[in-house]
Amino acid sequence: MGASFPGRVVRFGRFDLDLKARELRRDGLKIRLQDQPFHVLALLLERPGEVVTREELRARLWAGDTFVDFERGLNNAVRRLREALGDSAEVPRFVDTIPRVGYRFVGPVEGASGPAAAPPASAATPSTVARPALDSAQPLLPAPRRLWTLLTLGVLATAVVLSLTLTRPRDQEPPSLRYITYSGEDWGPAASPDGGAVAFTSERDGRRRIWLAHLAEGDEAPVTSGPADSGARFSPDGAFLLFTRLEAGVESLYRVASSGGEPQRLLGRAANGDWSPDGRRLAYTWYAHGQRPAYVLGVTDADGAGRESWPSSRRRG
Repeated sequence: MGASFPGRVVRFGRFDLDLKARELRRDGLKIRLQDQPFHVLALLLERPGEVVTREELRARLWAGDTFVDFERGLNNAVRRLREALGDSAEVPRFVDTIPRVGYRFVGPVEGASGPAAAPPASAATPSTVARPALDSAQPLLPAPRRLWTLLTLGVLATAVVLSLTLTRPRDQEPPSLRYITYSGEDWGPAASPDGGAVAFTSERDGRRRIWLAHLAEGDEAPVTSGPADSGARFSPDGAFLLFTRLEAGVESLYRVASSGGEPQRLLGRAANGDWSPDGRRLAYTWYAHGQRPAYVLGVTDADGAGRESWPSSRRRG
């Protein structure tokens, strides 16, 4: 059975989705979410725990007479939704992929406003739970004895807490939390190999660009010009950033020096790239337009040469 939310706000994890205002917030900060990813999330939240098929999503997102590459459009919408949620297809916390079928929302969901649903008549409530009757033949402990018992228990509890606090190793202390950006329109972080910088995608100025934040200096600056760049990944030596750029509806794989400069286009119809540990090879997703399967995995040299796709280059026969 699907879930219905009497209020307009749905909560899951640290997120709030305002269905009426079409706003997604994390810890109160607004996160930019485009129309199609928003509709995907709203439909999944209508039926948490249930599989929503790709055909159902197609019917909701695109009218029947709309000409569009549905497979590509839906995959991009889900990818951007995961980026906004900080989710992963490999280890999903919210959006789980059911291969060749659809998607399922797997996180805990609650309606944040509106009257709560009444419990079933058979369900016990705190006011109706049967409690064992006190046996009048067994009186409570005398008042002085009860007082000493409570004081003894309090002293023992305090001693236990102090013992645990004083003997806890310092390396088990909880880590401190530090916010790096505050615009509410940043996502997809990637830490540099030396831990001194974080690359991320931001739409704070109306263009989707790759930004770089230096942690020691506390400064932030864009390293690409956009208008639709995302998915930054540091090279193992930290010298370059690999990212995906959307141009005229087609994604391409680029790299740029982490210090800035002119980006270099490596591959067309390619996205979601990452480096090998030695920095000499790249893995990526390649869109084979008009072919089946439409999406294949590929590897190439770090400069885009020596391109090889999988499984198309290893087909049997």
